[in-house]
Amino acid sequence: MQQGMVQPPVKHTGLGTAALILGIIGLVMSAIVILYFIGIILGILAVIFGGMAYWGAAKDKFGLAGFIMGLIAIILAIVWIVVAALVWSAATSLI
Repeated sequence: MQQGMVQPPVKHTGLGTAALILGIIGLVMSAIVILYFIGIILGILAVIFGGMAYWGAAKDKFGLAGFIMGLIAIILAIVWIVVAALVWSAATSLI
């Protein structure tokens, strides 16, 4: 970029902002053991909206952040499901 040129302001789309908010809430819900199923749903929505916002025409950075947080929320919820299944299996084998 030449000196003296000013970059245009970054535009954030509604999809990118929605993905970011859904990703944050989904991440928090996935961290709470009882509410992990809500985290999965919100994580999936964040991944969809984030993908549409970032890889669409807008290249919205909020969309990328929401996409990544949605993936982390889904992975964290799956980890909780596996841990719960292992604990349940160990508890029933002791009886």
